[in-house]
Amino acid sequence: MGSVSEKITFEGNPIVLGQVVFNPTDGNGRPASAEITDGGAYELGESIPVGKYKISIMPVSVEQAKGLAHGDSAAPDPKNIPKIYRTEVTTDLTAEIKKGSVQFDFDLKP
Repeated sequence: MGSVSEKITFEGNPIVLGQVVFNPTDGNGRPASAEITDGGAYELGESIPVGKYKISIMPVSVEQAKGLAHGDSAAPDPKNIPKIYRTEVTTDLTAEIKKGSVQFDFDLKP
């Protein structure tokens, strides 16, 4: 088992809200996900099986955007997460999880 953390950016700027999903490519196991927080940081709070994964990045949902407290910034424009990264079918982001803690930074491109 391994654990994963680090940050996600778009052209060098942190993604503020969203979700990162690690999808196993060998069909074993289940996807693991984590919320993206301030500064683009994420941390899978669970251990996930070692192996290869395709990474998808989901923008904040309408429901999450409506839940922002008064005075908070509006939900980021989904353009900061290009459509290519939103599904495991189209994303080109990959990672190999090994035993122990690993860190993966992802800088998304338009």
